[in-house]
Amino acid sequence: MDVVFGNDANLGALAEHLRGAARGFHDAVYLTGKIGVGGGVIVDGKLLTGAGGFAGEVGHMLLDPSGPPCHCGSRGCVETYVGEGALLRLAERTAPPSRESVAEVLRSARAGEPAALRGVRAVAASLGRTIANLVNLLNPQVVITGGSLATVVELCRAEVERELEVGAMSEARRGVELRPAGLGDDSSLLGAAELVFGPLLADPVAAAGLVESA
Repeated sequence: MDVVFGNDANLGALAEHLRGAARGFHDAVYLTGKIGVGGGVIVDGKLLTGAGGFAGEVGHMLLDPSGPPCHCGSRGCVETYVGEGALLRLAERTAPPSRESVAEVLRSARAGEPAALRGVRAVAASLGRTIANLVNLLNPQVVITGGSLATVVELCRAEVERELEVGAMSEARRGVELRPAGLGDDSSLLGAAELVFGPLLADPVAAAGLVESA
């Protein structure tokens, strides 16, 4: 049996395009926040992979060359301002990134705790700038946020949209929607299933090897 694999953000983009918040759209960007920031791009209905399979590395787009060091060796990458490590730092937390530590910051921000709310607002502003750059570059119909980024947008949508309005070209901005992931935390998992079962569902006979090619 063949083994197939894919980047988690690309798989999330695939699932959201086929069954989630990007269903019915031909051009979409999917962003997910975990330890870093992942991105998947749909162009004309197809997943954009690039020549070597590295397309969509949104987390390593440069926001500020004099910014914080990134594990990739550069400085000021998107994930140093938008990733979960950045969220914890900006919210004045010392715990390492984890599901629990991030959830605590988001709960505290929702409750109005000042340091947590400042951190989420700072991340939201940087996220808005990032989305503006992607809108200018790719002209998507929809930008979908997953993981912790979906909650950041929920809590501080005004900050995200303010930076998007300032940074994006007006015509491209006018045509784009900002949506949370329709499949929640299961986007990447369902995308992996699509990768495996897609050929079978598209052509069960050929996928089962019951016909020979001409």
